[in-house]
Amino acid sequence: MMIKRILQPEIEKRLFKGKALLILGPRQAGKSTLVEAVLEAREHLYLNGDDADTREILANTTATKLKAIIGSKTILFLEEAQRIPNVGLT
Repeated sequence: MMIKRILQPEIEKRLFKGKALLILGPRQAGKSTLVEAVLEAREHLYLNGDDADTREILANTTATKLKAIIGSKTILFLEEAQRIPNVGLT
């Protein structure tokens, strides 16, 4: 049984406002589960910074490569972003 999070409606309300949404919290607090619940009915791209290939691609990329990776998706879920060098610049 999934626990309905109080933050879920707030996150859904803030989607597509032209800003990045950052979800911070301690390990094992349910951050990924919350985001997965928000995105389950929406087309999105999921990338994980724990994956070495993802880190390499996103740490050393260009705007053209990013567009090719993201394609027509309007939502990017980037988990463990802090593991990607210069992710803020990318």
